[in-house]
Amino acid sequence: MIKTNDITKQCTQWQPKLAALRRQLHQFPEITPNLSQTKSLLIDYLASLPLKRQTVKNNNTLCFDLKGKKKGPMILLCAAMDGSSIRECSNEKYCSQISGQSHSLAHDAQMACLATTLHFLSQYKNDLCGTVRAVFLAGEQDHSGATRVIESNLLKDVQMAFSLDFDNQIEKHCVEYHYGISKPRVDEILIECTGQPDQPLTTLTSSNPVEIAANLIRDLPQSLRKEFGDLTPLSMQFLQINASKAFHFQPSQIRIKGRLYAFENDLALKAIGFIQNTIQTQFQHSNTNIKTSRLCPPLMNNTGWLNYVLSVLGHIKSPNKLKEQTRPRLMGDGFAHFNQFVPSVKISVGCKNEINRLAIDEDSLTDGLSILSTLVIKHLGEANKNIILAKFNKK
Repeated sequence: MIKTNDITKQCTQWQPKLAALRRQLHQFPEITPNLSQTKSLLIDYLASLPLKRQTVKNNNTLCFDLKGKKKGPMILLCAAMDGSSIRECSNEKYCSQISGQSHSLAHDAQMACLATTLHFLSQYKNDLCGTVRAVFLAGEQDHSGATRVIESNLLKDVQMAFSLDFDNQIEKHCVEYHYGISKPRVDEILIECTGQPDQPLTTLTSSNPVEIAANLIRDLPQSLRKEFGDLTPLSMQFLQINASKAFHFQPSQIRIKGRLYAFENDLALKAIGFIQNTIQTQFQHSNTNIKTSRLCPPLMNNTGWLNYVLSVLGHIKSPNKLKEQTRPRLMGDGFAHFNQFVPSVKISVGCKNEINRLAIDEDSLTDGLSILSTLVIKHLGEANKNIILAKFNKK
């Protein structure tokens, strides 16, 4: 069995393959449900490995199992597949071949790293006690992929889950981690104020949606703090948006986008209910309501797993290269939904490119490969017998 201290050295030898696959994927930043080229590249790259493919509802997401020689726990590794609707400005030979779309979120790097991790771990398959489940997640932004994975019962036997991001805002060789409810969840809501369709456009009336929106923006945050207390980690910030034609500052519709920050699921739900009641009673306007609310899932919190992850990262990185990610966990992160069922850790690898701030430094790919491989081998390796995990789970 390979020693964990030797993993990083071996991973550097995989850099050419990592970069080559990443550049292939980079040319086809497809978006769910049109992922045919992306899936084909991944399936071909993994074809020679002893993997068992799992069925996922709607077949957009790919899921593969690498089973060790002996039975043991299951670890899930996740990478997002979708590109984004952002035009790429690049003269690289491997730039996007799809007009108006790009891998600006570095999901190509995520996929390349996860796929190559399976290659790396396959060398030590007979030394693993347990299973590595690799999920190439489709529909990350609209959460459809995570929903289908959950519906397909693919989290049932998973003990913990990891997602690896590549962030070009973080210095190269630095690593940030984000776990459970260590930072506030973010629930996004949308309040819509609709004016009376038959009222004269030049007449200011009590149902002027601009006035209603202004009152909401001014009063709701204060009402929330009064109801839930000044020390409650709960606040709202609204942005007024003119969503249709304006005539004499009297548009037919105003939308207010808000973000609700809270540490607890129950608290967030109570706040949403409070806002609904406030709108109905205070403003007395039937066409003013919360049209949609996008709530983050309840997040599990098991510090034993986080300590395990930090102990592993500590073998790879010096303390000054590790820090907790301070950015809030957004609803747009489909991987966050897994945290309803299994402890999940999101690890962001710095890949800042000093020459081109919009690109990533491909040398960071070996950092990702080293981190994922070490996390798996340290826990599932036959010689280790889950010693680190047992140490942190004694309570």
